[in-house]
Amino acid sequence: MSLTTAYPPLHRLEMFKDRSSLGPRLRGKVSKIKYNKQKFPVTDHLAANTLWFNTSVLMGNQADANSVLEALTKVAKYAAEVAKVDAPEW
Repeated sequence: MSLTTAYPPLHRLEMFKDRSSLGPRLRGKVSKIKYNKQKFPVTDHLAANTLWFNTSVLMGNQADANSVLEALTKVAKYAAEVAKVDAPEW
């Protein structure tokens, strides 16, 4: 099973850091709002606490879906122990 971490919060993407990048141009003019400096606590929380699966994981049969559910159930059961494990340095 292939699992990735969540996408970063949208307001922290490079396109919102650089005033000449894609984000401001989509609005037709340079934005004076510094999105990357704003506080979006719900967005930050969701980005930090959401699991994202590769499309191939979701394209399987019933047995594959059951395997994903079993894995999630196992992680939930041992969540307290998993939370204590240091994340690997990629």
